[in-house]
Amino acid sequence: MNVMTKSLSQKSGEFLALAFRFFASLRLAIFLLVSLMAVLATGTILESLHGTDAARITVYESPWFSLLLLLLGINVAAAALDRLPWQKKHTGFVITHLGIITILIGSFLTQKSMVDGQMSIAEGKTEQSITLSKPLLYIFQEDSHQDWLFELKEKAFAWNGKKTLLRVSESKDAKPFQIHLRSYYPKALMEETMMSTQEGSPALKVKIHNSFVDESVWLWRDDKKMGETQMGPAKVVFSSQKLQEAQGAESNLGYLELELDGSTHRIPVPENKSFPQTISVEGTDAKVEILNFYRNAAVVGTKLVEQDLKTKGQVQEPVPLLGNNPALRLFLRAKGKEELHTVFAKFPDFSTMHGMKPSELGSHLYYRLPGSGSKGQSHELRFVETPEGLTYQVQTGLRVETHPVKTGEETALGWMDLHFKVEQFYPHARLEKKFTPQDSNAQGDSILTAIELEIEQSGKSKLIWLGQGIREAAEFGDSHYLFMFGEKRLPAGFSLMLRDFRMETYPGTNDPASFESDVTLRDDLRGVVKEAKISMNEPLVYRGYKVYQSGYSLENGAPEVSIFSVGRDPGIPLKYAGTIIMVIGIILMFYFRSYSRNGGNL
Repeated sequence: MNVMTKSLSQKSGEFLALAFRFFASLRLAIFLLVSLMAVLATGTILESLHGTDAARITVYESPWFSLLLLLLGINVAAAALDRLPWQKKHTGFVITHLGIITILIGSFLTQKSMVDGQMSIAEGKTEQSITLSKPLLYIFQEDSHQDWLFELKEKAFAWNGKKTLLRVSESKDAKPFQIHLRSYYPKALMEETMMSTQEGSPALKVKIHNSFVDESVWLWRDDKKMGETQMGPAKVVFSSQKLQEAQGAESNLGYLELELDGSTHRIPVPENKSFPQTISVEGTDAKVEILNFYRNAAVVGTKLVEQDLKTKGQVQEPVPLLGNNPALRLFLRAKGKEELHTVFAKFPDFSTMHGMKPSELGSHLYYRLPGSGSKGQSHELRFVETPEGLTYQVQTGLRVETHPVKTGEETALGWMDLHFKVEQFYPHARLEKKFTPQDSNAQGDSILTAIELEIEQSGKSKLIWLGQGIREAAEFGDSHYLFMFGEKRLPAGFSLMLRDFRMETYPGTNDPASFESDVTLRDDLRGVVKEAKISMNEPLVYRGYKVYQSGYSLENGAPEVSIFSVGRDPGIPLKYAGTIIMVIGIILMFYFRSYSRNGGNL
């Protein structure tokens, strides 16, 4: 028995010695280094051809790349241990290998723990989460009130197959069903087609044209994105609410446009009457008390005053009915509340509330000059479905005309020789999305990540496409599902509030020369509040995070949005330290080599 145990122990020792010599061998080191160079070259080529994400997913975040780094680290450590007991001449060799191991540990930490994401913040808003490029799928079944969350594996290229994500057995609340992932497109072109259905909101396709404009567009009633559009000089709307004509005849002083509780009201400004004047808003309990009318408003100190219009010779001329800067100062009273507003006709986007506070009533006020249209547009064409059928309304200033729509028939609008034609009308419609895979470097507003899911239940199946960031509802069998395909969000541990965004352009162009943001960082847990300026070359650094200005979004009528790149790499200190250690080791290797060659004399 002792002889057998001794034999097994001897064989185990021989195996371990053989394994150690293999991992410490120069042949393995050369093989690993050549392999690493080939992998890095492959990653570089992939990045140049298909973009950074393709190289990151396929090479740098792959399990086999981690295995290669691990084997290289074991080889370097074994080679250093193979020199035991170390002598003075081994100092440079050991330190160099220690530096390599430190760099590899830092690289491993980077691969496993690095944070690389974005923060998008609108001016005046606060954000405290980082959006990562890690796809998440959320599924909610309304019938059983169950929900599921899946973190999907990123793919560098378009994939088609079948991977089961969810398998639910039968219960008292629902029948058994399965959900499979059938396609994954990292970059896909989204094309939308309006389809006639048995249920859903109505939709119509309208064409507007003259000698300069020729456009067709689908409108989906009351939809936030597809319910209205600007086509040439006309605003085109499909709404469930009719335009309201002004309360009284059109005034030479123009009119007030009041948006309150989802309705729009047009109130002529009284002429030849002294102010203040109180006007009741028809159909509501609201009242507007116009305190002052200014033909040429000017701010002197902290007060709004009427500025005189004089010639260069200081001779007073008759003041025109509407001067250079018409404005109204008024009270809006509704629901037991009172708000003071100052409304400028030529500055419709300027905050009207006294003190620039948000309106507690949720109101918006615009002062429109004679002949101007809704919200600063010159004209509006509105479609409304009534019990009598589809009608259209044409608004110019306060004048609103209503007529029935005749599908396929051209109708003159009365301005700029414009004509419109309703080409198609669906009483019930659904927007069907189609996704086509694109090259990894494709860019554009219609390019996004998309997946295709398959729902299986009782031997039947249904396919559904999901675009990233788009919420979709689906019915299948007796069940109702809600799907959301988005990106993982990580709490940053602090919040950023965007105070101001600034952009400078090259002279004579609209091309951005530079852009930067003023932010306020707040960390309530540590009691930290500080203000900072962030640009592309001046990041905000806090608790290991670096926040760079990487982009922006500017849309008419919407707040300015700053896009920040947020990154944290816990492996950087080790990689820097390892590089310094390795350089010191190489210097010592040359030192001791020269020392030994000269018999201990330098």
